[in-house]
Amino acid sequence: MSELSKINLNLLKSLHALLLHKRVDKAADSQFITASAMSANLKQLRVLLSDELLVRGQASRMHFTEKAKQLMPAVQHALSALSQVFELSTAFDPKTVEAEVSLGLSQYMASIIVPPLLEQVRVKAPGVKLVIKNLLEVTTPTIFTDREIDIALSYFDVTLRCLHK
Repeated sequence: MSELSKINLNLLKSLHALLLHKRVDKAADSQFITASAMSANLKQLRVLLSDELLVRGQASRMHFTEKAKQLMPAVQHALSALSQVFELSTAFDPKTVEAEVSLGLSQYMASIIVPPLLEQVRVKAPGVKLVIKNLLEVTTPTIFTDREIDIALSYFDVTLRCLHK
């Protein structure tokens, strides 16, 4: 079998559809591609797997080769595993986050925001450490570009002298 980096992983979806439907046209419909595109994918799969996979039998019905029958559980497992990878990457659980977040606040904003924020962070994201920095003490804009502050909150009366030339 070829190196994984040389394999078009979209062929795995096509193989699954072909094994599921036993017909190129139905497999194509399920993947929202043309029958000729699915036929081309089947041709690539035949070369890649060194097997016909689907063969025409009596009354022009397609039948699986032995290798195709053996591949079905592995293909289903591979697609299930890939699906889990993408589900994990989109699922966010704040309780599992380990991070340090720097907040730039004026003293006034800190007095209003920090107490309830700390309570919420303790409960919902216990692995997050908040670092509070006084925005009025900022003397250079590099504190933002160097990511020393992740989030800055202030009211409009406060200006950062270092940002004005």
